[in-house]
Amino acid sequence: MDPQGYVFLLLLLHILRAVIALEEKIIVSKLGDNATLSCIYHGRELHLKNLRVYWQIADDQEECSVVHTLISGQDNESEQCVHFKNRTQLFWDRLENGDFSLLLLNVSQSDERTYKCVVLQKTEYTRVIHQAEVVLSLAASYSQPILSGPIRNRDSTGEEVTFSCRSGNGYPEPNVYWINKTDNSHLPPSELEITPHADGTYSVFSTLKVKATSNMQIECSIENKILRENLSANYTQQKQSNGTDTESHKNLEKNGRGAQAAGIVSIVILIGLLAILTCWLRRRRSSKLVSYTDVQLNEDKGGLNSNETENWLNSLAQGMVMSGTKTSWKPVTSSISKGSVLTPVWFETFNNGLDDGTECTFSKFAHDTKLGHVADKPESHAAIQRDLNRMEKWADRNLMQFNKEK
Repeated sequence: MDPQGYVFLLLLLHILRAVIALEEKIIVSKLGDNATLSCIYHGRELHLKNLRVYWQIADDQEECSVVHTLISGQDNESEQCVHFKNRTQLFWDRLENGDFSLLLLNVSQSDERTYKCVVLQKTEYTRVIHQAEVVLSLAASYSQPILSGPIRNRDSTGEEVTFSCRSGNGYPEPNVYWINKTDNSHLPPSELEITPHADGTYSVFSTLKVKATSNMQIECSIENKILRENLSANYTQQKQSNGTDTESHKNLEKNGRGAQAAGIVSIVILIGLLAILTCWLRRRRSSKLVSYTDVQLNEDKGGLNSNETENWLNSLAQGMVMSGTKTSWKPVTSSISKGSVLTPVWFETFNNGLDDGTECTFSKFAHDTKLGHVADKPESHAAIQRDLNRMEKWADRNLMQFNKEK
């Protein structure tokens, strides 16, 4: 081989090596999301202190092209473009494994560019060991299309009818297709309006005018090429007559009123059942309570009549034993038999209302009733006297007497 052919072969191999080393990828991200720009070197073990990593915009015509820089294991922001400040970061736990991918935060339309990653290694001399290009494409899904069509209440076959289709919040500009589903033929839109918004997204509105048929089936399709999304809405003609439509409407109203009436009746029945249950529970509870005021002591029920009670109390005496010492027997002077089941009955019956409205401290016991108050002021003396007068009136009203000896 002559020398010129050898030199040409070396040059060709060098060019091929450069082409193979330059990887190109396309990354698709949605507006407002974070995008990862891939740059991975599959080589031998690396030492960060010997590396320089440059991320830059591939277009040389940009005034500022530096996106991110890593020098000797440290971020260098001295020449970073303002547009990328605080929006880029490397994955530090992956660098020594050859992963120099860049995370770009909160992407917008201005970030839709081609980015270049260059990795240099410094040993005896500085050389490029890896480079890659990443094309960042942005996209946003469009909303579900809303298709509006004519409502035919009579036979209008052959007349011109209008359909409208709208969608929004998508990126980039969409393709809009009108399709006749009866034969899957494409129909040209009568109007197509694409409107950009401040956040970078687009909304689309389109109309279609066609001759009406007896079985129209129209589809509106919104295509987002980058996301490979096709959203569609369909219209199927439902021919109605005025009589049928009116009858259906009446039946609908009738059914609605019937359901409403049934609901009201159900509520009334439920309230009635709750009221009956409440009354039953109250009666059951009251039947278990002993009404002491209705106690009647008569001979027929095995109780004591008035004479027997009087004789029994007159012959009753009481005494007390304390530490083995007994007191003498004393006659019972109270009108209530102590230790008897009648004690709480008569006590509640005869003493009921005795302390109503008292101003002083009032103590009620089965055998002793006390009225107490601090008498250090003329007002206190008057309060005690008022309560004594009130008790005296109570005794007169209830035909009772106080045992003044106690």
